[in-house]
Amino acid sequence: MAGSAGYAIAETFGWKEGLGKRFRDAHGFYAIIALATVVGLLVNASSIGSMTMLYYAAMLNGILAPPLLIFILLIGNNKAILGERTNSKLSNALGIVITTIMSLVALGFLWVMLRS
Repeated sequence: MAGSAGYAIAETFGWKEGLGKRFRDAHGFYAIIALATVVGLLVNASSIGSMTMLYYAAMLNGILAPPLLIFILLIGNNKAILGERTNSKLSNALGIVITTIMSLVALGFLWVMLRS
């Protein structure tokens, strides 16, 4: 997971990355790996159980998925980014339906959580 985080963040910011590179050539990449490893160690040392952490991660994923799907739909329809390979009408319709359902479920979840 730490390596994946390193690659994802380095690619996002255009940093040099790769386990085959030396630290001085990809210091940002290796710093992210070190930070992710330390965070993992701290989580492991905490009193929060692994199943509880998985539960919270799933909750966060369910709440963040609808806004991310909106961005994906916007990018998928942007000709400046994708040229002629933008979404079809069917892809857009399915994407909107799925995003709407996930948004309603996330809102329902938040409503239930806030009431208890």
